[in-house]
Formats: sequence, structure tokens, C-alpha cells
Amino acid sequence: VSPGSEVEIEYEGTLAIRDWNAHDVVTCWLSQQQGLEALAPAFLEHDITIDKLVDTDTFLTPDFVTSTLGISNKIQGKKLIMAAKRLTTNNDYEVGRVFDSSAQRQATYQFTLGSGKAIRAMDLAVSTMQQGERARIVARADYAYGKDGLRRSNGDVVVPPFATLAFEVQLL
Repeated sequence: VSPGSEVEIEYEGTLAIRDWNAHDVVTCWLSQQQGLEALAPAFLEHDITIDKLVDTDTFLTPDFVTSTLGISNKIQGKKLIMAAKRLTTNNDYEVGRVFDSSAQRQATYQFTLGSGKAIRAMDLAVSTMQQGERARIVARADYAYGKDGLRRSNGDVVVPPFATLAFEVQLL
């Protein structure tokens, strides 16, 4: 299978555990926080993983933000902490919850590789598969729906912002 090829898949997509190391946090989350991108070297130096990022009670505190990360602007410091807290207060993030499935839709999904009709992770993974092959694809947010997540036209959340996704896929 190559870019430009029409493919057909069966799939089930679920919300997966955010298991981000410091590099993942910088690439996937920090790069999307307007005005905070310059903190990337400090995040890497202090190995700020997802577990540390969401620990705004004992790790990512105002004191840590100012003294260790060097943010002297209080507004910028509060912005960083509030953005991190939003990752933990997202009630829509239930690991294992199926958010989409070709079986539920009672239809396979057909798309052209490289056309932008599938998320980046799906495009990349399916392009390496053989017909009939099954695969489990784990997609970090920047390879899926990113900072915006995915919503229905009525505004209901299908995939929350910064979600890591898992797909069970078969290339037909």
C-alpha cells in the first residue's frame, strides 16, 4: 500500500492512557500552549512527564514554576498551571471508552492514503500494512485530534482535547 492508494479498513477506536515522557509533553502539549513554547528546554531538563505535569498540587506549583522553570511573569505562570489542570479536569476522558467503530457504524471506512481524510497516525500505520493484516495503533494527540479534540456538530465531545487514542485496525 502506498500514498494515493485507496484503502478500506475495519476499526475500533478507544481513548487510551496518556503515557507521555518529557519529550512527548513538549511536542504534543507545550508546543500548543501559546506563548509558553520557550519553556521546552526547561521541561526536558526537569523531565516533566505527563504525571508531573498534571500534579499541580505537589509538583507543578507556583513556586516550582517561578523558581525552577524561571517564569517571572505571574500571568504566564498561572496560564501554564491552568492549562495543565485542564488535562486533569476533563470528565470526558474515560480510558477504554469506544468513541468510534466501523462495527457500530455497520460500515467499513474507505479513504485515500495521504489525502488528509484520516488522522495522521492511521495514515502512517495503514501505509505499512499488508491486506488482511491486523494492527493495534496507539496515537498520541499530535497524531490524532490534537488540542481541539473532536466534537459532533451539536458540540458534544467525541474525543477530548489532547487525547491519546488506541485503534484496533484490519486492512481489508
